[in-house]
Parts: sequence; structure tokens; C-alpha cells
Amino acid sequence: GNGSQIFAIECKSTKHKIQYIEEDQIQQLHDFAKKFGATPLIAIKFSTKWHFYHPHEMERTPSGKHMLHKEKHVDRKKEFEDILNLVLD
Repeated sequence: GNGSQIFAIECKSTKHKIQYIEEDQIQQLHDFAKKFGATPLIAIKFSTKWHFYHPHEMERTPSGKHMLHKEKHVDRKKEFEDILNLVLD
């Protein structure tokens, strides 16, 4: 499009197959994104590759944390090129 797509991205990095994120971090990301009219995204670097997710795609653990599994949630991930295509299409 016109290059006006704005993203607010919470970045995490792990060598493990699972990444947990606290509820308050997700809420802060949503609040920040709302202030700027941005789309909130979670970016997780699993070992060497970045994967992008919408916060609502994360599972909730019984303790209330948000969780993404590198292999279990592979169908939900977007790669950097996918995010660029959202902006450039």
C-alpha cells in the first residue's frame, strides 16, 4: 500500500522451544500500540530465526502467562518477509 502501516513489536529471544510472556507485558504492548494506531506484534527469535505473531495467537497457561511453542505454533508464525509484504502490498 502506501507504507502507512505501523507496528508495535515486543521482541524476545530464546534458545528454548517455548517462550513465555507475562500478561502485563502483553497489556502494555496493546496500550502502546493503541496510542499510535499501530498493530501489536510479538517477535520471538527462536535460536537464529525471527518469528512474528499477533498477541491473540498466543496460548494461555493455567498461571495466566502467554506462551508460544516453536514447533506447536508453526502454523501461526509469520516471518519478516511476511510482515514486509503486509506493508508493501
